[in-house]
Amino acid sequence: MTNHYKKILITGGSGRVGNRLVEGLESLFSQNEEIHLLQHKNEISKNFPKSLNVKIVGDVNDNYDLAIHLAAEANTRFTEKTENHSVVRDINVGLTRKICEHSNKVIYTSTDQVFKGDLPSGEYF
Repeated sequence: MTNHYKKILITGGSGRVGNRLVEGLESLFSQNEEIHLLQHKNEISKNFPKSLNVKIVGDVNDNYDLAIHLAAEANTRFTEKTENHSVVRDINVGLTRKICEHSNKVIYTSTDQVFKGDLPSGEYF
């Protein structure tokens, strides 16, 4: 990666894709970048090379040159329950908004499920 990105945020580091990304940090970044791994409820593997400048953070408070956003509440049974909608919205929408507000560039991906999309607007939440 051409590194004009000095400060990088990675979310979802404990998920399937994020875990692989964390394991491969050394092939993507050098010790010149400051890499923040956002930890939510699941532990992030500490299998990254100690030669990198990696910090585990609990919130998005700094500004970043690049964010790789892989985090989401993806448990469909949990997300479909009406009583959980505000929690899901906070994570899946609120966190995404906060990351966009604190980052110059964002790479966002979702790998879990795609919904059919045939409900009228607003009926998913």
